[in-house]
Amino acid sequence: MQQSMKEDLANIIAPLMVRPITRWPFFAFLGGAMFCLLASSICHLLSCHSERVSYIMLRLDYAGIAALISTSFYPPVYYSFMCNPFFCNLYMGFITLMGIATVLVSLLPVFQTPEFRTVRASLFCAMGFSGIAPILHKLILFWGTPEILHTTGYEVLMGAFYGLGALVYATRIPERWMPGKFDIAGHSHQLFHVLVVAGAYTHYHAGSQTSDPMSKSSYRNKPCLCFINGFLFLGGALLLLLLLWTFLSFSNPFPNFEAKLNDPDSLNCAMGESETKHCDSPEKSFYDDPELSYSIEKPVKNWDAKRRDWLKHHPSLASGARDRILVVTGSQPFPCKNPIGDHLLLRLFKNKVDYCRIHGYEIFYNNAYLQPKMDSYWAKIPVVRAAMLAHPEVEWIWWVDSDAVFTDMEFKVPLERYKDHNLVVHGWPDMVYHTYNKSWTGLNAGVFLIRNCQWSMDLMHVWSHFGPNSPNYKRWGQILTSTFKDKPYPLPDDQSSLIYLLFKLRKKWGYKTYIESDYNLEGYWIELVKTYDNVTEGYIDMEIRAPTLRRRHAEKLSEYYAALREPYLEDVGYKSGNGRRPFVTHFTGCQQCSGNHNAMYVGDTCWNEMERALNFADNQVLRKYGFMHPDLLNSSLVSVVPFDYPA
Repeated sequence: MQQSMKEDLANIIAPLMVRPITRWPFFAFLGGAMFCLLASSICHLLSCHSERVSYIMLRLDYAGIAALISTSFYPPVYYSFMCNPFFCNLYMGFITLMGIATVLVSLLPVFQTPEFRTVRASLFCAMGFSGIAPILHKLILFWGTPEILHTTGYEVLMGAFYGLGALVYATRIPERWMPGKFDIAGHSHQLFHVLVVAGAYTHYHAGSQTSDPMSKSSYRNKPCLCFINGFLFLGGALLLLLLLWTFLSFSNPFPNFEAKLNDPDSLNCAMGESETKHCDSPEKSFYDDPELSYSIEKPVKNWDAKRRDWLKHHPSLASGARDRILVVTGSQPFPCKNPIGDHLLLRLFKNKVDYCRIHGYEIFYNNAYLQPKMDSYWAKIPVVRAAMLAHPEVEWIWWVDSDAVFTDMEFKVPLERYKDHNLVVHGWPDMVYHTYNKSWTGLNAGVFLIRNCQWSMDLMHVWSHFGPNSPNYKRWGQILTSTFKDKPYPLPDDQSSLIYLLFKLRKKWGYKTYIESDYNLEGYWIELVKTYDNVTEGYIDMEIRAPTLRRRHAEKLSEYYAALREPYLEDVGYKSGNGRRPFVTHFTGCQQCSGNHNAMYVGDTCWNEMERALNFADNQVLRKYGFMHPDLLNSSLVSVVPFDYPA
């Protein structure tokens, strides 16, 4: 009787002595998972509204991912280290701070620039991999405990689902194998979401069993169902998607979107970079300023801030802007007097188009005088200045005279070399800055790179004051003639005017100008055309010794093979004439359009050597298409390139 009373009393008191285990970590995880999936759903639903809304929704989507990752840590860490408050607070505090930092980086506009891309990716990776430490710590403390091993299995499976989802998303499986077949259902983005849900579902099982003390006694007796649950869920979801895709493929294998695409209002301007670069932001920009003038006569103020603000509202164009180049060239707005002038202009333009296509540059060809008084060599200044305004997404404007020929189609301008400069011209510093040695040919203004910035805007404005539109045009001619004793004619020209500015105002203009003499950013044709044959023989010998260099390849891979060639040219450096092709051959003084070439050039020397240079460059292009000019002075003759040439 007494024993029975003790048992009854114990049964009454025992429940009162049990301290219930808190469930807030488990509910925090559920909240994070629901917020992540809700944010993703809202992003997919509203991102097509406008570029601005798409930008906001993507930031919210990233914040949801960060919330899911951080809150996923709460249940396993809290329940595994309940008896170790120090480590519990340490791990949970660390992941909470990481989560807050990642959410802030995802939401704040200052972190959305390309410079912080590595920071953003590193934070997400750090959040994911930081879970390894508490899991290993838990296994060390409780090794051999079935409950711990069981929940760890769930966590490993969760990581596998998330990792597989990221892999599928990054590698674009399966649509990369059958393009167009998975456009409606079954493509990588859908599989990614399915795997994320599968991972969250697996983690839900781990959290629910970890937080339920009454379930622990059953771990030893029931088999591990985590893999079965996970794969059943995944298999069912994939089967459903496969059935849906099969049904849609048979019912309407090629949906007709033509009607929608013909409606401008139905176009989605927020789907990706290839689409968004053609969509304008509703935010106000410098283009909405009625005071903005494209004329060279009216200066532009605060251009750096205006351009930076424009790029902020066009994030798809801001990415990669630092190395983006626009090649600008042109000719006169009337037919050539020289009978073959227009044909030469066409071939010269083709040469520039070929070079830009190989290296992924855009090109603008102008044949209008934007400032009527500024013709001939002065016409470039208003064109370059207008190009800066028309292309705020471009970092460099590369002016190339119409009579300049790219003769090394593989060479790429080393922009990193000019990171601290705003203007790059070919020349010789001692002939520009030396008081007793300066010459009007100290540099050549026919080919130059100029950074799209306020400094350049100011330079173009000041430079234009030497031109024909200036009331002091003739006076400047007298000043330049007296400054440069070798200047042959009295009127100002663009070249001597630029040298004058660099020499007289070196602190303002010269220190930001890089005078390039290590390679032929612009090279005098008389000296270069005679090197073509020897250079060609050198490249042939190089390819005979290195079979990889002569391997046939797609034109898109030209830069890759150019990089493979560089080790064989490292002794040459940038300089041509020692084995490297000259980069640009400039036919100064030839006047291919008017035909009034410099009297020092005999007969048809200009036209013959121009044809030689164009065919020398064209051979580098045609070879990718299986042909070449066997005779550089015969443009109409081509021959098939044998396989494994020049073995």
